Amino acid sequence: MLDINLFANSWRKSFTLEGRANRREFWNYQILMGILAFTAALVVAILDIDPISYFITLLLMISVFPSFSLGVRRCHDINLSGFFVLATLIPVIGQMIYYIAIGGIPTQNKGNKYNISSVSIEKI
Repeated sequence: MLDINLFANSWRKSFTLEGRANRREFWNYQILMGILAFTAALVVAILDIDPISYFITLLLMISVFPSFSLGVRRCHDINLSGFFVLATLIPVIGQMIYYIAIGGIPTQNKGNKYNISSVSIEKI
């Protein structure tokens, strides 16, 4: 189920590139941000008010920081370098590879060089 605490935790760790984030935290953030963006776009379309659209654009631009940080920490969780997040800069193909790898590979506990003693790792 979706957990607002994991979502808030992703925002709290917006500038933290160390540590790890499990699949649950990653997908929870992605789904809730998608719902938030869709809802915001729907409100702007229905009300047709420009100041709201500027606020929503600003909010989505600010969400780049927690998204990037979460992606790097998720890469660390599956024993990849955080630079793998840059694959999303390649249109379509890079983003598909990123979401399949990051969203599908389970947590790597054995031989993980990024914060081996993480206590927040949960099996999904």
